[in-house]
Amino acid sequence: MTTIGIGIICGGEMRVETTISIFNTTALDRALTEQGLRSSRLLGCLIVKPWGPYLDMGRNAIVRDFLDLFEDDYLLFIDSDIVFTFPDIARIHAELDAHPEFNVLAGVYYSPISIGEKPLPVVYTWESAAKSGQMVLSADRNLATDGNIYEKDAVGTGFMAIRRSYLKELDEDPGDDHPLKFFRNAVINGAYHGEDLEFCHRLKVRTGHGPYVHTGIQVTHIKSAMMYQGDTHHMSGAIPLGFVQGFGEPLQATFQVPEPPSIPLV
Repeated sequence: MTTIGIGIICGGEMRVETTISIFNTTALDRALTEQGLRSSRLLGCLIVKPWGPYLDMGRNAIVRDFLDLFEDDYLLFIDSDIVFTFPDIARIHAELDAHPEFNVLAGVYYSPISIGEKPLPVVYTWESAAKSGQMVLSADRNLATDGNIYEKDAVGTGFMAIRRSYLKELDEDPGDDHPLKFFRNAVINGAYHGEDLEFCHRLKVRTGHGPYVHTGIQVTHIKSAMMYQGDTHHMSGAIPLGFVQGFGEPLQATFQVPEPPSIPLV
């Protein structure tokens, strides 16, 4: 059975709600297996990198560990301020199993930026800028919420799953001599784009297909407010932390802890 690993970049403190989501997900994954409701565990590795503002380097470090140290079939990037549930991961895993043509499949989360009372999804399409006419990646203001899966031009990495075989393809590409093999910032059409949008743009150029978005997976994004289009994942409705003899077996994991600064003794 295929498994899915989790990669998290934590530039500061991880939100407690995100930590609870990880504990709850781990506990339920173990419980379902022990009760015979699943044939084996769904979750594989957990990789956490405290990489500060250098998101491109942090994501590359996570992918490097994923490929070198673990054997999971999919890598799910989750931002350190995302609230999610086990069914969110199970659904994204099931769709990747069912659709081998999906190299990237993401759930939907929302930006603090909104138009009126409607928050903008971190899902992008190419469109012509009103003033310059230049093609730019803009938030998909009309993204459907019907539960279907759609191919899009770019998505954020807040809840993005990537197929291992595609990461290996990038890693083994002899024609790419960029020092950052997987995620990199770039200028596209004269505009600066972050590592997530460049990753999706390069995916479309390489394969002819962009990332896919599952509109039935809607996770909560915590900024100054909880951004969610639908019923917020209230923690009171989550599985209690004491579920099934504690937190469940710990995930196989790697953690990178910054070394403290060297202070000379006086």
